[in-house]
Amino acid sequence: MSSSFAERYGPLAVVTGAAVGMGAAFARDLAGRGVPSLLLVDRAGDTLSAAADELRAEGNDVRTLVVDLADPGAAAAVVDAAGEEDVGLLVS
Repeated sequence: MSSSFAERYGPLAVVTGAAVGMGAAFARDLAGRGVPSLLLVDRAGDTLSAAADELRAEGNDVRTLVVDLADPGAAAAVVDAAGEEDVGLLVS
C-alpha cells in the first residue's frame, strides 16, 4: 500500500501547520507511507525544526519553510520553496 500511495501523491507533499498537532501527525503519516519528499511549513521555527529533525532521523527527505500563512507573500514563498519539484499533495 505504501508504494502505491507514494506513487500517486509523490514526489513532494507540502504540509502546513506541520510543527505540532494534526499537521505534524500528517507529516509523520506521509513519511511512513513512503512519500519521497516533504516540505513542512509553519510559523513556529524552532518547533518546526524539531519536527523535521525527527523525520530526517528516520531517513526522510524533509525541507522546511518558516512562514506565517496569513502574510501576503506566503503563497509565493511556498511555491518558491517547492521549486521545480511536482507537488503531488497539499495538506493544509
